Amino acid sequence: MLPSHGNFAVGWIAAIHKEYVAARQVLDEVYEDLEFPRPAEDLNSYTLGRMERHYVVIACLPSGSYGTQAAAEAVERMKSSFPMIRFVLMVGVAGGAPTQADVRLGDVVVGTRVVPYGFGKRTPGGMVFTGDIGLSAGALLTGTQKLAAMLVEGNLDLDFIVRQTFNKSPKITTEYQRPHERPDRLYKSEYNHGDSCDCQLDCAQNLSKLVNRPERNDYCVEVHCGNIGSADIVVKDALSRDNYAREFRLLCFEMESAGLMSKLPCLPIRGICDYSDSHKNKHWQGYAAATAAVYAKSLLKVIPPENVLQTRITMDKTELERHIRSIIRDVQRVATSRSVDEDSQIRGADNALKKIEVIVDLLKDLSEDHSADISKIEEEVGKHTSDIESARDRLQDIEKGEKELVASLAKITEHIETQKKMSTNIEIEEKWAVLHQKAQEESMMLTKLATFVDEVLPVTTAILGQVGHVTGNENVNTAAEVIKNSPRLTALFKSMSDLRSKHSRSSGQKSSKKSNQAREEVAYTTSSKTSFRKIMSNTFTSKSNQSETEEKGNQRLTSESQNEEGIFANNSCSPKKSN
Repeated sequence: MLPSHGNFAVGWIAAIHKEYVAARQVLDEVYEDLEFPRPAEDLNSYTLGRMERHYVVIACLPSGSYGTQAAAEAVERMKSSFPMIRFVLMVGVAGGAPTQADVRLGDVVVGTRVVPYGFGKRTPGGMVFTGDIGLSAGALLTGTQKLAAMLVEGNLDLDFIVRQTFNKSPKITTEYQRPHERPDRLYKSEYNHGDSCDCQLDCAQNLSKLVNRPERNDYCVEVHCGNIGSADIVVKDALSRDNYAREFRLLCFEMESAGLMSKLPCLPIRGICDYSDSHKNKHWQGYAAATAAVYAKSLLKVIPPENVLQTRITMDKTELERHIRSIIRDVQRVATSRSVDEDSQIRGADNALKKIEVIVDLLKDLSEDHSADISKIEEEVGKHTSDIESARDRLQDIEKGEKELVASLAKITEHIETQKKMSTNIEIEEKWAVLHQKAQEESMMLTKLATFVDEVLPVTTAILGQVGHVTGNENVNTAAEVIKNSPRLTALFKSMSDLRSKHSRSSGQKSSKKSNQAREEVAYTTSSKTSFRKIMSNTFTSKSNQSETEEKGNQRLTSESQNEEGIFANNSCSPKKSN
C-alpha cells in the first residue's frame, strides 16, 4: 500500500547530482508513481521513498546552484509541498580539515554544530567572528551515540555496506566504490599544487611533501562528530583551512548547512572527498557521497518513527497562512470550473481534498504542541511570560486557519454533492460519491477538534489569568480575556482521535475503528475532567501559596542563564586508536 502524503516526515537534501544518486541507492523502496499536491512555485525535483520504517523526501539543488541561499530556498519549497516534515538531513560531501581528529578521505563527519565562519568584521586586532552557531537536531544526535557504540563493537562497517549497496550497475560500482587506484594522500600545508605535483598520479613521486600518517587497517571508515564550517566559500588553500580549523575547531568545510538551520531542525552528514587544499580533485567524491548516505540510513534505522513524530513541526504564521490560501485557491478553482471533462473535475476535487487532509493533520499536531505549552503552566506558573504569550498567539493563528479550512471544506463538499446529483454516468457518479464520503470524513475530523471547547476554555482562561496575577503582567491578564471571547480557540487543544490513514480504511475496519475511537473519547473525557478539576483547584490557591509560587518562579528564572564556555567543544563518534 502506498503511503499518504502526510506520512513523509523526513527530508533529505543533496547539493549535487552525485549525492542525489547516492541517496537513491540506499532507499529500500521508491514511490515513483505517488502523486501529491504541490504549489506552482515548488520547482524541486523529488524522489519519494522508504528507508527502514521512515518515509523520506529527497530533493537535489538545481544544477549549478550552490551555497546557503540555494539550500534554504530548496528546503522552503520542500516544506510548502510536505508540511509534515519534522527535520531534514543534509547529506553529501565536504572538504576535510586534517587536524588532531585524523579526518581522512572517505570518513564521515556528523555536524553537531554548524559554524558560519564566513560572517565577521575586520578590526584593528584582526577578523572577529559575528555569525550564529547552529545546533543540530537533538533527536538525531541521540541516534549518533548508538551508532558510535556499534562502531566500537564492530557491528557497523560502512565500507562493507557501500560495497553491498552500490553494485546495481557497472557504472554505479565504478563511480561509488572506494578508489583504490587513487591512494589517500595528505600534502604538507605549505606545499601548493603545481605542474610538478604528483597528486594526479597513481603513485606518489614526492614523498617528502607528504604528511606521514599511520596506516589504517581494512579500509576502515571512521565517523567524527563535531563542528562543521559552512559558508559561501570554497576553501582551496591549506593555510586558510588550518587557520579556520584551529579557530573554530572545525572538522570539515561545506556550503549549504548554514542555510538550513533556521528553516528546519537539521543534521549535516558529510563524507570527506578532499582536504580543502590546492590539490582538491573529484576522485573520492563518489565514495564520500556513498559513505555519508549509508551512515544517514544507518542513523534512521536506530531512530524509531514515533520519536520523529514527537519532533515539533516548524511552521510560522506566514507559512500556515500560505498553506490555507493555497487550499482556498484550489477549492475556488474546482468550484468554479466550467470543464465538461468530469474526470478532470474529479482529479481537481481529489487533489484539493488531499491538501485539506494534510492541513487537518498539520493543525492537529500544531495545536497539540502549543496546547502542551499551555499545559506546562499548570506546573510552572513562574514560566517566562513571553513563552506563554507565544503559545497563545500560535493557537490563535491555528484557530483562524481552522475556520478558513471549515469554510473551504463546506464549499467543496457542496460542489461535489452538486456534481454527484448532476452526473448521468453511473461510474462517474460513484467517483463523486467516494469524494463526497472523503469530504464528510474531513468535516467530522474538524468537528471533533471543537467538541471539548466548553470544557477546555475555562481552564485556559483561568491558567492565564493566574499567571498574569502572579507575574503582574497585564498583557497576560488581557490574553485571558481574549481567549474567553474566542469560542473556538481551544477547540484545537487536544487530539480526539487518530486523523491519519483514514482514507486507507476498509469497510470492515471502519466499524472497528469507530468503536475504538468511542472508547478513546470516553477515556479522554474522564481524564480531561480530572485535569480540569486539578487545574481549577490549583488556580484558586491561597495568597500565601501564590507568594511561595512567585518566589520559586523567580529563583527558576535566575538559574536559567546559560554558560557560553565550551561552545566549540569537539567530540568524536569513532573509537580513538592508539598509534
